Amino acid sequence: MPNVKMKRMNKILTSILIVLILISCQKPMQDKITETDVYNFINEVIPTLTEGHTNCDVIVDKPILNVSGKEVTTEKELLILKKTIQGFYKNEWIKRQDIDYLLSQQNDSTFILKQSHIQKKLISKQTLDSIFSLPNSHAYFTLYEEFNIATFGKISKPFFTRDKNTAIIVFEVYRNFENANGYIIICKKTNNKWTVFERRETWIS
Repeated sequence: MPNVKMKRMNKILTSILIVLILISCQKPMQDKITETDVYNFINEVIPTLTEGHTNCDVIVDKPILNVSGKEVTTEKELLILKKTIQGFYKNEWIKRQDIDYLLSQQNDSTFILKQSHIQKKLISKQTLDSIFSLPNSHAYFTLYEEFNIATFGKISKPFFTRDKNTAIIVFEVYRNFENANGYIIICKKTNNKWTVFERRETWIS
């Protein structure tokens, strides 16, 4: 009998160990931000973001989530971003443990939108940069004449909280070289649907 009890106990312990191993393996996958997460979010919120901006039917990827409209990461930019996210925590829009998790996603600056994954017309950042190497007035003329684009938006890769129910994104709208502005936006997922929760204008020209 003691041997039978011992075997039974070993089986129970082995089962518990297997379950714990499976749980530990699944958690990193739950935390991982997937391409599906990114594009489901972008496609769902873009109609809301472009609403009210006439003819904003073209989207450009903005690799870095900077709140000042710049395309480079500097210590000053990171400090502004950190203070902004900490401000969201103070307003109880995100949890304390999400602050570092959100900021860690800034390390990935390789974000490039794929036309096959996005529902809006896409112009590559590389193409846009080559056009805007021209003087501003010529750049917008070329953009309209060659691509029939009068207004376009730039969208950053979204930063997600660990539970993936809150996301932060930067969206910028360019109408001409004298009329553009940028926003940092918090979106919340409720009943499996993304909605804009808070929108703050961060710069205007």
